[in-house]
Amino acid sequence: MAGRRTFRAAEERQGVRPLGATAAALAAALALAWIAGLNIDAWLKLREERQLRAQMSAAFREVFPRVPVVLDPLAQMRRGIAEMRSGAGTGDAGDFLPLAVSFAQAVQADAESVRTLEYRDRTLVVRFEPRAVDSAAKRDALVTRLAKAGLTAKFSDAALSVRKGGGT
Repeated sequence: MAGRRTFRAAEERQGVRPLGATAAALAAALALAWIAGLNIDAWLKLREERQLRAQMSAAFREVFPRVPVVLDPLAQMRRGIAEMRSGAGTGDAGDFLPLAVSFAQAVQADAESVRTLEYRDRTLVVRFEPRAVDSAAKRDALVTRLAKAGLTAKFSDAALSVRKGGGT
């Protein structure tokens, strides 16, 4: 014990720091550098977001100059395009009627087996008579026919969810 005291006393006289203090100082310096890096990255991302929002607002104002206030340019652009399409008499391919027509053309042979159609969130939910889709082979054949018609279909329980191809 006496030997250790003399060794520490000799280190303190020579100005040598204990290893633990050096490691703690280094860890604190690295933590500060990491926090500074995170803050710089967050600042850069915020700046990029502002630039993108300004570009979207400019594009929106170019296409729809009569709109006085731009709050969410992406949502307002989608709404404006949908209004223009409906005004021109053309709908979006994901709307109910085009989706239902594509579905009906693809399942002509099994049309009597459809029990209900429900349209929600740009998805057509179809429920069939139980005997119509009671085997995996029948389900796979139906999904394949729908895929050939440009539709994306997925079975869950007794319901089939159908969307316009590509998940849009």
